Amino acid sequence: MCLSRSRISLFVLALLMSAGMGTAVANEDIIDAARAEAKEKHGVDVKMIFGTQCGLCHGGYGTSMGGRGGGPKLSATAMTAEQVHSRITDGKQGMMPSFKKMLKPEEIEALTTYIMALKSGSK
Repeated sequence: MCLSRSRISLFVLALLMSAGMGTAVANEDIIDAARAEAKEKHGVDVKMIFGTQCGLCHGGYGTSMGGRGGGPKLSATAMTAEQVHSRITDGKQGMMPSFKKMLKPEEIEALTTYIMALKSGSK
């Protein structure tokens, strides 16, 4: 059976698109599970907090390489929960602002839980 180049190209394009969609769905599942864990433990829905405070730099709710600010992919962090909490609270000189005056302690705890759940869910 001989397939034309255009049919082969369409087939390859469809395969690539479906592979990307599978990743997007997997990321959504990880994000939803991480949000649920943070909500259950701290009574805080991190979606709006992450979107307004973290999303510009960390994009994709933490599952993709940074947004416009170029922050790291949080689901791939090597940091411990204590280190994540400290980074959110105190920031990192020249890289990330401190959020201790912008967020309530329970919101920082919820974000820490969310990021750690992203990390464990993406393995």
